[in-house]
Amino acid sequence: MDSIGIRQFSIDDYDRAVEIWQQAGLAVRPGDDKASIIRTLEHNPGLFLVACAGGEIIGTAIGTYDGRRGHLYHLAVLPAYQGRGIGRRLIDEIGQRLAALGCPQLNLSVNLDNTAAVKFYEAIGFETRGLQMGKTL
Repeated sequence: MDSIGIRQFSIDDYDRAVEIWQQAGLAVRPGDDKASIIRTLEHNPGLFLVACAGGEIIGTAIGTYDGRRGHLYHLAVLPAYQGRGIGRRLIDEIGQRLAALGCPQLNLSVNLDNTAAVKFYEAIGFETRGLQMGKTL
């Protein structure tokens, strides 16, 4: 297996990130457009990460922090690289960066019908806490 590195996302990585989200089965929503990602980067510097193998991006994770809680978005790893601990490494790195900002809690949203994702998150210490709802504006 190639050595896997983690680095900060650059807006030049945007098109590849979208490809990875799609290949990993994530829905790409209106708030995932390039302008929205730029705003996220400006408000949360250092919290959008990519995993790379052989110089190619193979995974992504977006962290945000509102001053009280952190939130994880778009954890995605290309199917050929899943099951190798890459997702956990991305989450751990975001967790370390959030903790350094004083963030005590990391939340994420997941479709509870996606049992594989739920099992993954539970296996690394996440627990279900109610039901989160949202609305696209």
